[in-house]
Amino acid sequence: MDNEKLPEQKIVIQNKFVKWFDNFWFYYKWQTIGVIFAVFVLTICIVQMVTKENPDITILYAGPLSSSISEENDVSNVFDSILPSDYNDDGEKITQLAIVTVYSEQQIKDKAAAAASSGMDISVNASTNSTELQKFDSLIATGEYSVCFLDPWLYERVKVANGFRKLSDVLGEVPEGAYDDYAVKLSDTNFGKYFSALGVFPEDTLVCLRVKGTISGFFHGDADETYAQAIGMFDAIVNFEYPEGYVPTEY
Repeated sequence: MDNEKLPEQKIVIQNKFVKWFDNFWFYYKWQTIGVIFAVFVLTICIVQMVTKENPDITILYAGPLSSSISEENDVSNVFDSILPSDYNDDGEKITQLAIVTVYSEQQIKDKAAAAASSGMDISVNASTNSTELQKFDSLIATGEYSVCFLDPWLYERVKVANGFRKLSDVLGEVPEGAYDDYAVKLSDTNFGKYFSALGVFPEDTLVCLRVKGTISGFFHGDADETYAQAIGMFDAIVNFEYPEGYVPTEY
C-alpha cells in the first residue's frame, strides 16, 4: 500500500445567508444599486425640505451685481434686522434675496472696453445675459417679488409698462429727494447710508415697489396679506431712521 499522504482538504462551511446573498447579487446587482441610489437622493431631498428656511418676505435685486455668497448673506442679515415682523410666526425673521445679474448693452460695451484696456477676461456672455434678462422679465410678470432693487435701465423697462406703485399711494407722500414718483435711490436713503453691507449694490440702485401681481398669492399664500407685508418692508426701508445717538458721516 502506498504510504503517500493524500493532500489535505479544507472543510468549508457554507453559510446559507452568504449563499443567498451571492445568488441575489448575481441576479439583482444593478437593480439593487439603482434602489440604493434612489433612496440616497430621496433622503437628501427630504432633509433639505425639512431644514429649508421659510422666508417671511422676498426681495429682488436685478442689475450688474457680481457678489460673493458672504456679501449676499451680509445683505440678507441687514434686511432681516429691519423686517417689521415675523410674518409667518415661525420664531425667526428671514428675508429671501433673489439676485439676477444682468447687464444693459452699454454696460456690456463698457466691460468689453475695460477688458481690452486691462488685458483681463471680464466680458459678458451674451447668451447668459439674454437668459437672465428673460428671467427678470418673468419674475416681474408673475409678481412673485414686490420689493425691488433695480438698475435704472431695468427700472425704466418696468416703469413704462406701469409696473410700479406711486410712492405717494404707498407712503402717503413722496419722500424728500426721491428719484421720481415711483422710486428712491438706495444710496440717498438713511438705510443705504447706515448699513455698510449695502455698499455691495451699485451706487445708482433704485428701490421700488411692484404693483400687486395677479398670481403672487400662488407663491406665498394669501395675495392681499403677502402684498401688505411687502408694503410694510418697503416702508421700513424708505423711512429707516438712524439709531438714537448715531451721527452720519458727511462726505
